Amino acid sequence: MLHPTAPDADHPGELRPDWAIGPEVDVDVVRQTCMAQLEQQTGVEIDPAWLDTPLPTYSVPDPHWPYRDVAGADKA
Repeated sequence: MLHPTAPDADHPGELRPDWAIGPEVDVDVVRQTCMAQLEQQTGVEIDPAWLDTPLPTYSVPDPHWPYRDVAGADKA
């Protein structure tokens, strides 16, 4: 897998879509660069408040939990 800070020359023969090829990434701002790339590709403007605002989270139970009383339900 190509790391966002790796130059193309380190991965000869690797195929990359045009949108994944861009200017060199400054490692000091790699997180900001990734967020900007995310905004560009999705068209969704990232609101910085999303990163600071506590939001409710949900726990997804183990998929076998509803069948916990069924013998062998946890086996593939």
